[in-house]
Amino acid sequence: MRCAKTRELLSDLHNGELSKRTEQSLRLHLRGCASCRREQQEYGEMLDLMANVEPPSLPADFGVTLHQRLVEESTRDPDVKE
Repeated sequence: MRCAKTRELLSDLHNGELSKRTEQSLRLHLRGCASCRREQQEYGEMLDLMANVEPPSLPADFGVTLHQRLVEESTRDPDVKE
């Protein structure tokens, strides 16, 4: 397996979404490639950081307001400039 493909599959590896054969090939590559192991390490660190981030609080009427704006946008005449 090449580095570009390995990096492409790191998320799938973490999520357990690879076939056994692909996972074995990827892990074999990681054993022999310091650059990709570093990329995997950084990916894991990024996931750990993201897991600790609190989602922003939204106003109580956020969903209704968003829906209204989307409806307005979908019915707006694209030829009319605001």
